[in-house]
Amino acid sequence: MRFFHMLSLVVATAIVCVFATSLYYTAYRFGHHDEGKKTILAITHNNVTVVREFKAINGLQGFVVKAKGKSGRMGIMYTDHSGRYLVMGPIIKATGENITQQEAQRYILSGKAVSVYNSLPKQAGFIEGNADAPHKIIAIMDPNCIFCHRLYEALKPQVLSGQLAVKWIVAGFLKPGSAGKAYAILSAKDPAKALAKNEANFNEHTEEGAITPISNPGAAIKQAVADTNAFLQNNQLPGTPAVIYLDQNHKPQLIEGMPNQAQLKIIFSQSSNQF
Repeated sequence: MRFFHMLSLVVATAIVCVFATSLYYTAYRFGHHDEGKKTILAITHNNVTVVREFKAINGLQGFVVKAKGKSGRMGIMYTDHSGRYLVMGPIIKATGENITQQEAQRYILSGKAVSVYNSLPKQAGFIEGNADAPHKIIAIMDPNCIFCHRLYEALKPQVLSGQLAVKWIVAGFLKPGSAGKAYAILSAKDPAKALAKNEANFNEHTEEGAITPISNPGAAIKQAVADTNAFLQNNQLPGTPAVIYLDQNHKPQLIEGMPNQAQLKIIFSQSSNQF
């Protein structure tokens, strides 16, 4: 089970996986907003619902769409001003700035963050860093997740400086050994040290954490990992890592996948001093 951290690309691929390119032409000749909506519905064979429309970059019209069905995910699609062309996948500026990711953060994740924050599992977490740190975040990880490993490394300097504290919530689903490694971390006398051991010798080639898995944890530990796995599924989080934090206004914020450099700077400067 492998997840890609850019929400828009995941959803676009899942919704319209039968198409081979990112740009499509349709014979439907409608005009402006309604035309774009009708084009999306026609090309996806009415398998999505248009949730919201917004003005996007360079005259494009943006649409928040949701795949139909109980577990339907949300994503971003675009049409040109005529509504005859559908653009899917991330729009990235020449500078490398991911416009689609920013719009997903604004139009999808900002609303989702509240429900995710309010339903966070309580038992599978432990705190790494200074309890009085001015900035605090919650990170959900899998011991065999390479992007979680990269997040750990990216956060480490701020944690060591005392500026950031992280509440790690450990899932165990990505590989056959993930649950056993999650059990080992959470069963340790000092889970933060156990996590550090897992990450210090993380094998990036095989994408395997270094801690030795255990197969027979206590019932509470086993249930905690199961609860976290269920939490990811129930909240339609596409995988790990996921970062949740309260901003300076104590409003929950959510980042799905490995934060980019701009998002890391925001985390380090705008996360509150509360989990």
